Amino acid sequence: MPRKAAVVENPSPSSEPSLPLASSICWDCKSEVGGAYHCQQCVKVQPLSKEGDYFEYFGIPRLLNPDLDLLESHYYRLSRTFHPDFFENKSSMEQSISLGNSAVLNTAYRTLKDPTRRVQYLLELEAGTRKATPATPPADLFEELMDIQDDIIAFKQADDPHGKELSGACDRLDASKTLLEEKHNHLSARLQNLSHEWDRFASDQANDTDKEAVLSQIRNVVSDQSYITRVLNDINALRSVT
Repeated sequence: MPRKAAVVENPSPSSEPSLPLASSICWDCKSEVGGAYHCQQCVKVQPLSKEGDYFEYFGIPRLLNPDLDLLESHYYRLSRTFHPDFFENKSSMEQSISLGNSAVLNTAYRTLKDPTRRVQYLLELEAGTRKATPATPPADLFEELMDIQDDIIAFKQADDPHGKELSGACDRLDASKTLLEEKHNHLSARLQNLSHEWDRFASDQANDTDKEAVLSQIRNVVSDQSYITRVLNDINALRSVT
């Protein structure tokens, strides 16, 4: 005999952790829900806040070197809770909420799992704004970067990128690429040291002045790295056609 398909039920709302919600009032029965993602009165699933703290979603502290196994475990547990399969027989509103909650959790997980995105997100979170840290040229490479930009502009404006007049620029760009890659690696090592320092302050509940000092240094490193990455991408794009 053919096997019957399993009947999937959405998880029980009892003893569930609090999460950042879009509203503290149930959309269906208008009861107070606090942070419970199922209303305790009507048991309807509640929409998560799209502006919530990603770290809070997964119950982990704001660290730059978090426990990735714990992050993954909490992500899969919540993903199962809001998976659309559990809402096939629910109202269209609940189905829509399950899809929205799944999308929010997916974005949060991808952000915190990726080291680069995690640093940028924490900077935005601590600054209270979702604006990305602007990319600025490192002060110690300012003159070199201006020369590199001149060579890049010369390539972009040249009628023949393979012309002999650009051979010197090619050599300079290759040397510049090596210089920038070394600088990028140095900044990566610096960022790793600062991230451990931030985690120590965050765990020890250091005063705001110390934490802001570390954040400021991290912000400067990220800004320098972003600028160098952008220039390296330009160089690689140009050299791929020359």
